[in-house]
Amino acid sequence: MFFYNKDSGAAASGTLNTEGNYSHLKDLGEFGKWTNIVPLDGARLFFYNSDLKAAAVGRIEADGEFTHLKDFPNGQFGQWSSIVPLEAGLLFFYDFESRAAASGMMNADDGYTHLKSFPGGQFGQYSHIVGLLGGRLFFYNHDSQTGASGKLSADGDYFHLKHFADQQLRQWTHVSPVGGGRLFFYDSLLRAAASGKVGADGEYTSLKNFPSGQFGQWTNITTVDRSRLFFYRESNNAGLSAAASGEVEADGEYHNLKDFSAGQFAAWTMIVG
Repeated sequence: MFFYNKDSGAAASGTLNTEGNYSHLKDLGEFGKWTNIVPLDGARLFFYNSDLKAAAVGRIEADGEFTHLKDFPNGQFGQWSSIVPLEAGLLFFYDFESRAAASGMMNADDGYTHLKSFPGGQFGQYSHIVGLLGGRLFFYNHDSQTGASGKLSADGDYFHLKHFADQQLRQWTHVSPVGGGRLFFYDSLLRAAASGKVGADGEYTSLKNFPSGQFGQWTNITTVDRSRLFFYRESNNAGLSAAASGEVEADGEYHNLKDFSAGQFAAWTMIVG
């Protein structure tokens, strides 16, 4: 896991095991200013700055140390609000305002190859985009409670699969992938949640609903090793950080794994599994 604070530039690494226990590995010092950080294959991370349109790639080693791999200069990338990782280094870029998108590939040698550009207006306006196995993408709009599914091919082309009608998906503040095409939805206001699944054909199936108050109040939810979730809140009522871990089963049921002591974690704005 990689922890980052966009205000201070501080970063750290750690691990979450199958029982949900957390082990701190390294305090990594100060990083540059990044607006998006997403995981790639091989423990690599892709860093992006939307103001400079610049990027970088690095790797978290087994002992938690960070190895810088490559910088991409200012202006090499477009203006993007969301960056979604898929398998084998494939990336999907999307901008909420213009509704434009692009695809690219982060190669094994850490070079970047642009694949496709999709013009403004081709996509709907989505607050959340989640990558699933098989190159599938799940799109969700928090305000309209609508969604869609699609697929990115190995050459970066996009194929629309399904559209989900108004209010079919309810209102959620977080959407996280939890393996096998499954999704975990969470609302920070009601502290309610749900799980669902996107099939190979892009169709969505609801699995489980969890009532208001079942979950704590979280600002970050991070997927770790596909099925486990790490929940984090920078400051609780006592001014201390809070965190927990849990797991979503194949049938969509949720199991809490661990609640961590208040203040155990530092102040982080981004957490990457």
